[in-house]
Amino acid sequence: MDIFELVSNFLKNIPKDKIPLIILLGPTASGKTGLSVELAKKFNGEIISADSRQIYKEMDIGTAKIKRL
Repeated sequence: MDIFELVSNFLKNIPKDKIPLIILLGPTASGKTGLSVELAKKFNGEIISADSRQIYKEMDIGTAKIKRL
């Protein structure tokens, strides 16, 4: 079972009046951003990034900020 099947099965069990929240976490350079973009596209979701370094203006090195699509 791949991650998309896992998420799809998870979403089937969520009541329609509830908004699901999926949290991806893991070490640096493990593919979290790419996976989050693919999941958001497939399931019509929204990405909320919570990287602690993204709050610093002009600190683009070492933060892996998501580029606008």
